[in-house]
Amino acid sequence: MQVSAYSLLRKNQKTNGIEMSNKRLKFHARRLLLTFIVPFLLLLLGSLAQDNPSAQTPPNIAIVISRQIDPYQQAADSFSSELSRHVRGSRIKLFNLDSDLSKGDKIAGEISSGTFDLLITVGTEAFRAISSRSFGIPVIVTMVYDPLNEFDLAASSNQDIYGVSLRVPFPEQFSVLKSFCPNIRSLSIIYTTESSTFLGADMTKAAKSVDLELVLIPIDNLNKLEHSLSFAKSESDAFLMIMDKELYTSATTQNILLFFMRSKMPVFSFSPNYVKAGALLSISSNYADNGATAAQLAIKLLANEPLEDRIISTSGIRLDWNDHAAQALGIKLSDENRKKCKKIY
Repeated sequence: MQVSAYSLLRKNQKTNGIEMSNKRLKFHARRLLLTFIVPFLLLLLGSLAQDNPSAQTPPNIAIVISRQIDPYQQAADSFSSELSRHVRGSRIKLFNLDSDLSKGDKIAGEISSGTFDLLITVGTEAFRAISSRSFGIPVIVTMVYDPLNEFDLAASSNQDIYGVSLRVPFPEQFSVLKSFCPNIRSLSIIYTTESSTFLGADMTKAAKSVDLELVLIPIDNLNKLEHSLSFAKSESDAFLMIMDKELYTSATTQNILLFFMRSKMPVFSFSPNYVKAGALLSISSNYADNGATAAQLAIKLLANEPLEDRIISTSGIRLDWNDHAAQALGIKLSDENRKKCKKIY
């Protein structure tokens, strides 16, 4: 079969035309990529970096700890661990107040002169030591039972102060109490009139939601304590210890627990230490959980996320039970509730 010169020429022209078209397509595609797509991707990555704190420059965080004791160290370690899981390369500097408030000015000066993005205080003393200063950065208060009321933060003009409360919300406290001791119908509470953390109205409302009646007994003098204990015994089924530094001293606490032990009356508390000393059940926050919750709050603050509340509760609760007290009271703990307890004495 013979192929004419004309046919070969036409074939070469078509082939060259296709190659030229392909080259033009590649040129225009490359131009489109450089002109529009690459800048768009760079803009998108920049936006994502702004929304993701771990993609930005690693933050510098100062932690002021009241003193080196195990609960505070647990909270600080848990904060650091939880933060590092979500914010890579974060740098943390620890300042130890060592229970010496006079060190507060020096520590505050170092923080002010540094390039910190966030300040964490661990314990009441740590916050009190630096609270008079304004650092221009968010401050998160940790390992304080009720920072909102203890430091009157609602009235504070410094809106950069946040906190993670150790106090378990009242509705949760009373719900747990009723699930462990469903026969309890009334609870008495003794509190000093000077207490900054007593929230009678909130407690009464929460108690009513689970059919509990509260008997509130105020005292303005510890000399009236014995009479108040007798009144509590006569007017209620059980006694609830609350955070009240004026009322619960090393001397009075032992007397209160001993009084109700002899009266065959269950005592509920906010601290595992009191369960170890004779109370029946404590409902409290875990120290490590307090630190981890603070880290989650810190991540939101670093990312400029909106917050519903400046003071939040610690995630999770800790339950401790005293079997010896239960046996003396004739109270049996169910297998289901026993599994929920962190420690049983």
